[in-house]
Amino acid sequence: MPIYEFSCGNCKKDFELLLSIRTDLSTVVCPTCNGGKVNKKVSNFARGGGSSNDSTDFSDHSSSHSGCGSCATHSCGSCGHH
Repeated sequence: MPIYEFSCGNCKKDFELLLSIRTDLSTVVCPTCNGGKVNKKVSNFARGGGSSNDSTDFSDHSSSHSGCGSCATHSCGSCGHH
């Protein structure tokens, strides 16, 4: 299930909800003020292996990370190499 980010038009708070992709997003209410005037924010895709403060690294990595056989870039995060 994806995590959706919203902003409340009433109390101006931002919040996240884990919702089914089948959920009617027009039924979402703010958990702070119970207001129904919420706007879905544009979200980034999450990447595994790091905290939300990590920046995406598209730099070329040396062959010293050759232990990652499951990805071509050696920075997929699934094997611990970033």
